[in-house]
Amino acid sequence: MALSFRPIPTATVKPVPLPNELVNAFRMLRRSPGYALTCIAVLALGIGANAAIAILAISPVALYVPLRRATAVDCTVALREE
Repeated sequence: MALSFRPIPTATVKPVPLPNELVNAFRMLRRSPGYALTCIAVLALGIGANAAIAILAISPVALYVPLRRATAVDCTVALREE
């Protein structure tokens, strides 16, 4: 007895064009400026904090990584000079 597989019927969803989505997003942000400012501030703080932590975590390690290219060694030595 051979098994036969039928494709599962799916509803076709028509994608909304991106400009319409952007216009709708800006309209919603304009309707509630407090929410928009809060979202922008939280995103900015999150991105800034993430970048600061990454720099602090990577910088001590990056100074002692053995490098093979002379230009990269010059850059590392330049970072060590005070």
